[in-house]
Amino acid sequence: MADKVLEASSSKTQSFPGSNVLSAHSEDIALCTLRRGLLYLRALDAMNKRDQEVVSSEELASFLCLTDTTVRRDLSAFGRLGTRGLGYRVGDLRTRLLEVASPKQIIFGTVVGVGRLGQALLRSVGVLRVPGLVIRVAFDIDVQKIGSVVGNVRVLDASGMAEAVKRQSIAVALVTVPAEAAQVVVDRLVEGGVSAVLNFAPVHVTAPKSVLVSNMDIFLELESLLLSLASTGSDKQRGADVETRDSP
Repeated sequence: MADKVLEASSSKTQSFPGSNVLSAHSEDIALCTLRRGLLYLRALDAMNKRDQEVVSSEELASFLCLTDTTVRRDLSAFGRLGTRGLGYRVGDLRTRLLEVASPKQIIFGTVVGVGRLGQALLRSVGVLRVPGLVIRVAFDIDVQKIGSVVGNVRVLDASGMAEAVKRQSIAVALVTVPAEAAQVVVDRLVEGGVSAVLNFAPVHVTAPKSVLVSNMDIFLELESLLLSLASTGSDKQRGADVETRDSP
């Protein structure tokens, strides 16, 4: 499978047969609305699996912790889909959102750093099965990993990453290296011509404005969650203490 992927088109993106690069009118919809459209699709997929035929904006809002106003405004941007007093047909709404929000081209990607997280991303069924994304290659500096195949993806030597990224027409990179190596890796990826980087290293990385960068610090998110949990617990304890003091 990996060899077949490497034989694909040399461009960074490859259009699906009979489709345009952009969905009709998607360029007229705000990016935040398109992103929420992906959330709506997940909710609709869940409803579709349980054979639910109709959904209201209130139900979608409750499912996704959004306001009813936001849902109705977002869905109106995708066209006239609902019926007043009845709601939206799940199948029709899902089809329309797929037409607009799903990519109409194949985008080639890579995973840099084949440690535990990198291997988990490459091997886990469904984790990187994002419509339109094909992971062509992975990179690492470990000689024992170079040349191996992980999740049907061949691991290449990171020392030649910039050239390989350019040669393989990689547009998107997932960075799962240690913090001290992350910025150097991103610099090499930029040199190779990537258009977007999803950084999992616990450090903030930067790139030229022409390159999209998303820093996904899992440990920071976990620490923030624990801090919020501790704060909530302290508030509850303080409330309990006040109630005890006020008790007769």
